[in-house]
Amino acid sequence: MECATEHIWQLGLEHPESGLVPTSDYGQIVTLQFINIWSTNILPALVYSPHSPPFADLAMVNKWIVSRRSSLSRRGPFWNGRSPCIAEVVVAPFADALLHGNSFIPDTQECSAVSSWLAAVRCMPFTRLY
Repeated sequence: MECATEHIWQLGLEHPESGLVPTSDYGQIVTLQFINIWSTNILPALVYSPHSPPFADLAMVNKWIVSRRSSLSRRGPFWNGRSPCIAEVVVAPFADALLHGNSFIPDTQECSAVSSWLAAVRCMPFTRLY
């Protein structure tokens, strides 16, 4: 997954009109941290411990989504607002399993932003291929 993320990141830098990578340095740093938590903590737990979601990581990601949404001038359901970016592309293949597989994402206030973000990711046209 790391190699794929690097490839998508490079593609987004070479084609800024795609919106895959945030344009600001701060946006890029926060996005990389967000992806890192998903790829190192949350997604491996989905694969190896599907009945034991990492609640602390999910709560932290939830806070980041809430904070990111409130800081954007163009608000929307995605990490960068109205259009998907690398964060959605990286997590999209797992969105269905995260939302509906064994109740991995708890139905709590602490995870409500994660659930709504994943629901938006799941509705993206290319996620229906999985």
